[in-house]
Amino acid sequence: MRKGKPVPTVTIDGCKVEVEKGETILDAAKKAGVWIPTLCYHDALSPAGACRLCIVEVHLEGEAQSRLTSSCNSLVKDGMKVLTHSERVLEARRRAVERLLEKAGKSKVIQEIATDVGVERAPDTFGEDSNCILCRLCVRACREAIGAEALKLIPKRDKKEPHIQFSPESCIGCAACFLLCPTGFIKMEEIDGQRIIWGTAFRMKKCSRCGSFTTTEAHWNYLEERAGASAEFNMAKDMCLACRRDSISSELLDLRAPCLKLCKSVL
Repeated sequence: MRKGKPVPTVTIDGCKVEVEKGETILDAAKKAGVWIPTLCYHDALSPAGACRLCIVEVHLEGEAQSRLTSSCNSLVKDGMKVLTHSERVLEARRRAVERLLEKAGKSKVIQEIATDVGVERAPDTFGEDSNCILCRLCVRACREAIGAEALKLIPKRDKKEPHIQFSPESCIGCAACFLLCPTGFIKMEEIDGQRIIWGTAFRMKKCSRCGSFTTTEAHWNYLEERAGASAEFNMAKDMCLACRRDSISSELLDLRAPCLKLCKSVL
């Protein structure tokens, strides 16, 4: 009981779990220690339900039949019963994986998921290795985490297939989309002080200490506009992560020296 009110619960594969308002079925499954495969889901981003791998079977009180739904973006309801590995669910997941293999079968991530859900195919039957599967991780990361909005999902229209649209004037070359892409569709290379991504070149900034490149100048300028200048920011901007760590460690040692001297005199 919570302040005299009954605690909402759902049942995940026979295990009762207390839930909070606004939680998803995937959240509840994690509480119950139940694994559900995901591909387009990321803790730091809004759920999309695009890959259909996290599909589960749900039965609600008052409904005659259960239904299939994606667990990452479906909210829990009190009394809900969920099956995460029923034969109906497993068959739906296998079909989803088959579609992914057709689009980007040479992706190591998708191959691992295929193994996890029991889909076995000969490597020569896999599809292309770098097709976009429209998981929208890149779009959501660019919009929600970075705030740049350089990527947009264009739905199917005028006989054109859905695709990701890139806006070079909004891109800062941060590479968040590249790092999250599960298939290798998004390409990036760094040559002669330039980062090239989505066919656009960005000048990179050098570490003032070791000379290695950190990120793009456009990325640092964007961060400075949002966060404002400060001593900490200027240090981060001028040095790579390794040199920043070394610099902080040196400062800590300098601070410890007088303390150690005092301790020795006392002892």
